[in-house]
Amino acid sequence: MGLIKASLYVAIIALLANVLPVLWKLYTVKPLRVHVDGAVEESFREVESIFRGFFEEGRVIGGASFSVYHRGRLVVDLWGGYTDEISPWRRDTLGLFFSSTKSTAAICANMLIYRGHMKPDDLVTKYWPEFGNNGKGNVTVRMLLNHQAGLSHTESPITEEMILEESGHSLDILLANQRPVSEPGGPAVYHAITYAWVVNGLIRRVDPQGRDIVRFLREEITEPMGVEFHIGLPLNESYRSVRLYDYISTKDQLYMLRTLLTDANARNFMMKLFSGEFANTSKNIPGIIMGAPNSPYSRRLPIGSMYGFTTTRDFARIMDRLANPGTDPLLPKSYSDGIFAQGAPGFSGRFFALGFLSKPRPLSDHGPELLGHPGYGGQEAYFDTTEGIGYAYTQNSLYKMPCPT
Repeated sequence: MGLIKASLYVAIIALLANVLPVLWKLYTVKPLRVHVDGAVEESFREVESIFRGFFEEGRVIGGASFSVYHRGRLVVDLWGGYTDEISPWRRDTLGLFFSSTKSTAAICANMLIYRGHMKPDDLVTKYWPEFGNNGKGNVTVRMLLNHQAGLSHTESPITEEMILEESGHSLDILLANQRPVSEPGGPAVYHAITYAWVVNGLIRRVDPQGRDIVRFLREEITEPMGVEFHIGLPLNESYRSVRLYDYISTKDQLYMLRTLLTDANARNFMMKLFSGEFANTSKNIPGIIMGAPNSPYSRRLPIGSMYGFTTTRDFARIMDRLANPGTDPLLPKSYSDGIFAQGAPGFSGRFFALGFLSKPRPLSDHGPELLGHPGYGGQEAYFDTTEGIGYAYTQNSLYKMPCPT
């Protein structure tokens, strides 16, 4: 009980510490003209009204974009606000999706499972023998994809050179020799950053062509579909990407405070966030990753757990291909629906399912939950096989997500 109170006190103090700077900005900075653009089908006109309201009510400080496909049709494609202090968000603005990027790693891994190149209950050592070093020999493919591999952080430093190494050899050796920092196969412990590297090591060994996530995604998904998705942003595309803001409206400060006081799942998540389970996820990670997310040199790093850049329109289209597979599926509907049975408890009442993170159905409990992944600061990308919906949302003010779902 004492730990719960202490965690709540820390969370409340952290929230209150943001209030004065936010009020200062609200009363001293002249707001820019409300800017919303894009298109919606007539039956989705209310979504446009809600989206515009985020800016008019000050719910979004900065900019945002939201796109929805329904049964193969683009029915919502909206963007608004500003990518920095003066530049309007445009149709081709690239959002930074943080951990929503993990859904692309999950798609790649599940495509390889569906094609018969690996099985969820196989030991990882069947494909990557060295991975079993130092007590990880019982880790299965399912455990690795569901954040149960015991590698939520590393005890050895990771360098920028390791991340940029095309072969991935140095990171593979480090991860293979790492002792688990939590019980392999035990409760899921979120691999916030290391997830990209453990999944990458497995995919390269399983794919018949030896491709990593970046290349597999490009050759199997984005190029055939004609969509844009960068894991690691090329320097010559930096001008199209958003600048991040790390402050929050007073209205959302109060919302978060109320949620902490009334929602047990939110309190549990906050306890994990301030305890060792989440606090160590950035341990031994270079400062260029953790301390400079607006830097083009940080963003160029190909990290498939956090540095995914795309438009919501293209991300939603990828999600639509999962919700509405058609005759040339990434994954058939029967396979996607079966993913729900492959889960492990995650956090905030959600569960991991072969790399995806579930989301409760917003308006009813009819059918399975949505699959995809949220990202830090309010990013989201999900698909719904029951309703045939794929959507993506991004914003560059990094706190509570006002996504109209």
